Amino acid sequence: MSSFKDLRIVDNFYQTSAFYPMPTILKSTLDDEGNTICGAYTLCLPYYIAGKSYYAMILSCQNNSNTAQNILKRKTCA
Repeated sequence: MSSFKDLRIVDNFYQTSAFYPMPTILKSTLDDEGNTICGAYTLCLPYYIAGKSYYAMILSCQNNSNTAQNILKRKTCA
């Protein structure tokens, strides 16, 4: 008998991986009225670590989310 469990594949990443510990970040953007909007994200991974003269991160979010739309409009986040 295998010690692995079969997991049903669903279309929501968080339902299948909620038991994996992930670092959480707080991403802030500006909305159309200039208000600061903050959102918690767990899907933020290092992109360039070694061999580059700068650091970069990958933020994975839905393209129609407020965060994604604010980043696309203003090209900045914190």
